[in-house]
Amino acid sequence: MLRLIKYIIFIPIALLYRIVITIRYFLYSNGFKKAVKFKTPIISVGNITVGGTGKTPMVYYLVKELQKKYPKISILSRGYGRKTKGFHLVNDGNKLLSSPRNSGDEPFLLANKLGNCIVAVDENRVRGIKNLEEEFKPDLVILDDGFQQLGIHKTIDIVLLNASKSFSEFKVLPIGNGREPISKLKRADILIYTKTKNFQKPKWSSEINIDCPTFNSKYDAEVWEYKDNNYQKIYDLPKNLFAFCGIADPNSFQQVLDKNCISLSGLKVFKDHEPYSKKKIKQLSKEISNKKTKNVITTEKDIVKLPEFFLKNHHIFTIRINHIFEDKNLFINKINSIIKEKK
Repeated sequence: MLRLIKYIIFIPIALLYRIVITIRYFLYSNGFKKAVKFKTPIISVGNITVGGTGKTPMVYYLVKELQKKYPKISILSRGYGRKTKGFHLVNDGNKLLSSPRNSGDEPFLLANKLGNCIVAVDENRVRGIKNLEEEFKPDLVILDDGFQQLGIHKTIDIVLLNASKSFSEFKVLPIGNGREPISKLKRADILIYTKTKNFQKPKWSSEINIDCPTFNSKYDAEVWEYKDNNYQKIYDLPKNLFAFCGIADPNSFQQVLDKNCISLSGLKVFKDHEPYSKKKIKQLSKEISNKKTKNVITTEKDIVKLPEFFLKNHHIFTIRINHIFEDKNLFINKINSIIKEKK
């Protein structure tokens, strides 16, 4: 009954949200607003739902694969949750220049893992790309979470769909998690079903009726130990592990732990991008201590936000997620061919 009441209340809001999206599309498709074109090829990695599709690991994957052909790659993100505004450089391609607080957790994580990649944040993506072109003249720009950026002419729009979710997730906000109607997927150049089981498309994939190349990826999880700002891959975990995370899809984190037979003494879930304040760290430390352990496991995205004293007081492990494709060469070759074609 409560669900029905909430659904009835949310219907007018969802309709209004759809109207706003429709007006926005009308303005761009009829020339009242125009997308800005850039000299540099731009690959957008995005989705049509709120988080949880694996964008950050996908951006990392693309950089590692495409740097073989495009040595100087720039990543531009909005920098959600950061305390700064405007254009902010996180990594100049040689060294880290920022912090998670000033850049946002995901851009900082990418900048930290990809030491030779230029990473910047800007809420105004047009300005951000202009600054990157002027200062660095990159071979390629990867636009993190850029599918909704209608004001930018993108070379390739890659859209990720979480195969582990139900089709109801695509209903627009606030009824579902859709950022825009599923019909807008027709703008995509490449679709990727992420978090698949053995590269199998979800049953609802037949509902996605668009004509573009489609690929399937699955998660490959590795366990790493974090100590003194360094990571080391391990194969045997200690017992009595306490897990916590603050990501958009915490269920996927727990599923990875279960799949790898990692037994837990406790689990704590925080909101996506939630900062670890002194109060939250104190509460978290107390919960861990109550389980009589110092062994904790979390995500890479969470580690970069944790204060130094917490890292020193606990034995830290992390799950490192990688996208695996059934045919990696086919996927990368398709990207390169689209860039060549559109040039």
